Amino acid sequence: MIKKYKKRDGSTAYMFVAYLGTDPITGKQKRTTRRGFKTERDAKIAEARLQAEVDKNGFLNNDITTFEEVYKLWLEQYENTVRESTYQ
Repeated sequence: MIKKYKKRDGSTAYMFVAYLGTDPITGKQKRTTRRGFKTERDAKIAEARLQAEVDKNGFLNNDITTFEEVYKLWLEQYENTVRESTYQ
C-alpha cells in the first residue's frame, strides 16, 4: 500500500508498508516500512522488488543473535580503535 506524506521541509514523499510473512519462531506477522521515495512510481517499483525477493527466498529470518555474540563482535572492533591501555 503506497501512501503519500509531507516531510518537515514541506516536500512530498512516498512510503509503503509491506507484509513479509509470518515469523516461524514467534508466529507473529512481519512487516517492513520503506520511506522517502520521491515519486509514487519509485515506491511501487521498490515494493514490487521487495515482494519478488520475499516470494523467491521466502521469509528471511536473521539468525538469532545473543547479546554475548554481539558484544564479542563489538569488542573486536573497539579494540582496534583505542590504545592498548584503554582496552585493558
